[in-house]
Amino acid sequence: YWTGHLFAEDGRRFGFEVVFFSFDSFVIMRDQLVQAAITDVDGNRFEFKEFLEFHLPQRVKNGFNLSSGKGNLVTAVGGDGHDRLHAAVGDYVLDIELQATQPPALHYGGDAHPYRFGGYTYYYSRPKMATSGTLTIGGETFKVSGNSWFDRQYGELYQAIQQGWQWFAIELADNRQIMLFDFKGNDSEVEKSGSITDAEGRTVTLAAHEFQVTVLDQWVSPDTGCSYPSG
Repeated sequence: YWTGHLFAEDGRRFGFEVVFFSFDSFVIMRDQLVQAAITDVDGNRFEFKEFLEFHLPQRVKNGFNLSSGKGNLVTAVGGDGHDRLHAAVGDYVLDIELQATQPPALHYGGDAHPYRFGGYTYYYSRPKMATSGTLTIGGETFKVSGNSWFDRQYGELYQAIQQGWQWFAIELADNRQIMLFDFKGNDSEVEKSGSITDAEGRTVTLAAHEFQVTVLDQWVSPDTGCSYPSG
């Protein structure tokens, strides 16, 4: 997952998301789900694209080389804290480079974590990556810069997907970053977890009893009828 906040030279604000999900299981289930989105804050617009690829990503030692869509509409190339992203979403075209400014935050101590409801995960984040590049809107190109959050999780995650969860990547004004996730169901009080990373890149784990997530409202999509927590 890559998510971030970008600012153009004229002060316009944007958000972006680029996500690659890869599934390799049950012999026949070998595919990728790829999503990309642009939020134009001042333009009050949101554009989203999704692709399904019926093959596994190319294997690259100590890095990744990911692509999706006809003509490679969404790509992610890099590794070791230096990434390049491209995403064509509607009339927005994003081309950015990301550079880690801190050591990675290794969740669960960098070890495999077995879930009590089944499956396991490895999980790490780069919560603050310096980001720069261009965003083209309807043929007009703007230089942009900002910060991005990189999240990578892998393992046996089908049980977790069935469980469902909320995930938060929070940036504070004093240069601290907070990661929280809160599983649904009876196991949430045990399996929910989080971390706080300070300005020097030191990460401290938050145990389940050290924070609480309270849903204040629900938003129902007029297109799908799905209900999402909000507030």
